[in-house]
Amino acid sequence: MQHDYCRLWDSTQMHYLPPAWQGEHHLGVWLEDALVLINLANPAERRLYEPTHSWRLMMPLGAGDCQDTPLYEADIVEWSARYWEIVYSPYRLGFVLVPLGVSRPAELPLNAALTRRLRCVGNRFEHPHLLETRPLRLAA
Repeated sequence: MQHDYCRLWDSTQMHYLPPAWQGEHHLGVWLEDALVLINLANPAERRLYEPTHSWRLMMPLGAGDCQDTPLYEADIVEWSARYWEIVYSPYRLGFVLVPLGVSRPAELPLNAALTRRLRCVGNRFEHPHLLETRPLRLAA
C-alpha cells in the first residue's frame, strides 16, 4: 500500500482511499458523493461538509514504521517497551506520539528518524483493546 492513501473508518470497517488530487496546499478525497478538501498545513481543518455517515478520516504520515507499514493518525505503535497513539496536534502543527496508560501524558513530536523506530500494532478503531493499557505512574 502506498504511503499517501487516506484512511477512513465507517464504524464498521476501514477503507483506504487514494487522493483524488493533490495541490500545493490541499489534498482532495472523495467521500460519498462529495469531495473533502484537506488543508495540508493544518489537517485538523479537514471537513468542508457534513457527511451522512459517522466516518472518521485519518491522514497518512507519509512514512512507514520499522517494517515499512504506512503510519496513520490514530495508529497504536510500540516504542521503548510502551504503546503510543499517533495524534495530530494543532499546537505543534504536526503529528505527535501520546503514551497510553499514563495519568499525565506528554506529547512527543514525530520526525522521520523516530517513525522508523516505531512498530505499528493496530489502531484505535479496529483494535480498541489496545487503548485499555493500565496506567503507569510517572515521577512528579
